[in-house]
Amino acid sequence: MKKVLLLLLALSFAVFGALPERRVMLELFTSTTCPPCVAGNASLTSIISNSGKYVAAVRYHMYWPNPGNDPFYHYNTAENGARRSNYGCNSVPMLFIDGVQSNITQLAVDSRHNVPSPFSMKAYRSYDNFTAYSADQGSGMFVVEIKNEDSKAYSFSLFGALVENDVAYTGTNGDPMHHQVMIDMIPYAYGLKVDIEPGETKSIGYDYNVDDTVKLLNTLLEPTGEVHIVDAKKCELVFWCQDKTTKEIYQSAKVAVEGSKPLFVEELEVSDASGDGIISKDEEAYVHAKIRNGSSAKMSKVHMLVEVDNTGILVVKGSYEIPEIPANGSVTISGKEIVIKGGSAYDGKEFNLKCYAGSGSTDASLGWSTKKLNSGISETGTGAFAPAFPSVARAGSSIKLAGFGGIAGECRITMFDASGRLVEGLYAGRASGLNELTIPSVPGGLYFIRVETSAGKQTYKVVLLD
Repeated sequence: MKKVLLLLLALSFAVFGALPERRVMLELFTSTTCPPCVAGNASLTSIISNSGKYVAAVRYHMYWPNPGNDPFYHYNTAENGARRSNYGCNSVPMLFIDGVQSNITQLAVDSRHNVPSPFSMKAYRSYDNFTAYSADQGSGMFVVEIKNEDSKAYSFSLFGALVENDVAYTGTNGDPMHHQVMIDMIPYAYGLKVDIEPGETKSIGYDYNVDDTVKLLNTLLEPTGEVHIVDAKKCELVFWCQDKTTKEIYQSAKVAVEGSKPLFVEELEVSDASGDGIISKDEEAYVHAKIRNGSSAKMSKVHMLVEVDNTGILVVKGSYEIPEIPANGSVTISGKEIVIKGGSAYDGKEFNLKCYAGSGSTDASLGWSTKKLNSGISETGTGAFAPAFPSVARAGSSIKLAGFGGIAGECRITMFDASGRLVEGLYAGRASGLNELTIPSVPGGLYFIRVETSAGKQTYKVVLLD
């Protein structure tokens, strides 16, 4: 399974109320060669059946006792072993409830569920089949959204796992069916460190593939020639926030791999406060987008999230909830619900803004779009600014300008190429005396001329001829 980290963003606001309901995280160490594990697995399966709405589960397979040919252990020895080392597990079956070793009982699970969590936690995902290769496997993207609802800061590791249910395989203990089998850890078995302040929301996303094939082994640990192909229809993505020192798990979330509905982020635009299309230091900008529900069922509690790939750009308001989007309908976000800002350390370089929409409905669908900003190509400008500029000119020539005579103060003109790279400063001086401008001798093509005066700012598209 391929895993690629896509985003990590933060939004701070200090509003605290009742703490969220806890989804209890259950981790069972088991084996297909362990006779007592048959009863242990059955007990946990019964608990999950009774408590499915407030539990998440992962089962790690071990290689003991003999003959040690559990195929699910040998498929991923490193990550099964890492979770074993995390807890110091030395026998099976062994259950950990939110990081604490416990008996496999409904009472133990319910007691932990009654303890509120400091975090609210949601998972969204998209998924598409590899139809050219296998109808049972595919790829997608997911985003985990974590909000600290408590009045104190936390430091923890985010863990994730791809698990498979209803796996038919009979080992030496005679157990014919297995659930929540850990196939792969996400992004890796040692987790991703996260620091979160009071009231802060963090969203973390990945690309993923479901493309695993497990080889079955005989009692001599030799391949039998038979394989188990992991079926995406039976898979879940499970996530949990765990303190690496105390092992306490604060909150968990889960989502089925399949079942997503089409959710789209369209018409993504950003308007900056000055109106020139370029975000500067200490300048706010507002994100606008149309979130479209492409399914025949309504979607509720759709969360709009943004992230940027330049640390100098601050996410001031990075999350907004749309209460409902009707079937085959859309909602346009066009105000100041989502806000970014050029920070004091912003280097002026172009950056990518990614906008995600995740449905809080049971489908937990995910859509996204990306836009490049500060590339120097925006043609918007302020209304009070009216100088004329030719749309076509010849490189190395002088062009006549009009409309600058009535503008007081200084004027600065710069030129960018089609990729947004600064080519040259063309003018810096009094605006009132500007009536002609020399274009540098550059290769022909599309360029952008940015004009800044006391009357406003404007960026013009110009085609230069050789």
